[in-house]
Amino acid sequence: MKTLTRVALISLVSVTLGCIDTTPLGPGIVLEDTVDLGKVSESTQIEKLSTNVVSNKLTVNFKLTPGARYSAQLFDIKGEMIDTQGFTSANIYESRVFDYSNIKNGSYDFTLTDTQGKSVKVPVLITH
Repeated sequence: MKTLTRVALISLVSVTLGCIDTTPLGPGIVLEDTVDLGKVSESTQIEKLSTNVVSNKLTVNFKLTPGARYSAQLFDIKGEMIDTQGFTSANIYESRVFDYSNIKNGSYDFTLTDTQGKSVKVPVLITH
């Protein structure tokens, strides 16, 4: 029984060690340890829209975390992303203008997402 246990243990260790890739990357290849996602967001809020019915430009007032990174996105009714703009917040309260003059008429969701995955959205109707 001891022999069977040893064989099973040796097989398990061999299989486990065989799954570890120890191949060197080669000269000049450097892996980045971290990606800078900015400060951790403590606030991800859409405070106010200039209007929910947009003809060309949409002005959005946000309450954000200075130094945190965000993504402002426009999704159509099917859930397909139409526009995306990333930015880093400089202030707690920010106002940003989004030019949607080239977007087709229709119903959309304007979404603000932080690097932690928190999202808020508001409906927008684009008419030209």
